[in-house]
Amino acid sequence: MKLIATVLACLTLICILESTEREHVFSDEDKSWWAIQPLTEPEISTHGKKWARNEIEGLVARELVRRACEFFSTPKVYRTLTLLVVLR
Repeated sequence: MKLIATVLACLTLICILESTEREHVFSDEDKSWWAIQPLTEPEISTHGKKWARNEIEGLVARELVRRACEFFSTPKVYRTLTLLVVLR
């Protein structure tokens, strides 16, 4: 059992040492992956200024407004809303 643990420890050490010698080179496709993007400070949302208790609620409010605008700008929804207003 000690032999197996020793062999595994040696193999792990060899893998670690070999990986530190190699420089990571990313392809253009790899660079587009979200995890490789550099860290940036997110902009603080001004949506929900009067009621938001923290920045996260402002971000949620901004996303809700964006999705609502996207939803209501579709032709089918626009026609339906127009008919509802006209028939009222």
